[in-house]
Amino acid sequence: MPIPPEVRTHVEGVFREYLELDAGEAIEWDENDGISINWLETDVSAWLLDHQPPLLRVSARVLREVPENPGLYAAVNELNSGIVSTRMVVMDDNIIAAFEVPADSITTSELAYMLWAVGTATKGAVEELQTRFGGRAHND
Repeated sequence: MPIPPEVRTHVEGVFREYLELDAGEAIEWDENDGISINWLETDVSAWLLDHQPPLLRVSARVLREVPENPGLYAAVNELNSGIVSTRMVVMDDNIIAAFEVPADSITTSELAYMLWAVGTATKGAVEELQTRFGGRAHND
């Protein structure tokens, strides 16, 4: 089932307000229903997900090209135990920080918090994880 038009309109309005876009400026959704944002030098993506209810996911790649290591999952789990709203996951050779909420009721302040939470979790984890496990940061 595709994202209901009223949900997309609502989320676009929230982004429009947060980004302080003028009436004529368009929100550019990619083919996967995603938007890219640079938040304090961290590349963050926001995605509309086709779930019931539809979700908005804000995520950022913490590291890429991370070699397999038996201690990696334990280290990511340890980081997750100290993070309230954002979770870190290992996907293939990437470590991703993500936060999801129902899209149909998101507010501008919730979006701001999501961007802050994912951005700060990403920035806070890069050096520790890269030192221990290798990989490349988003700006490498």
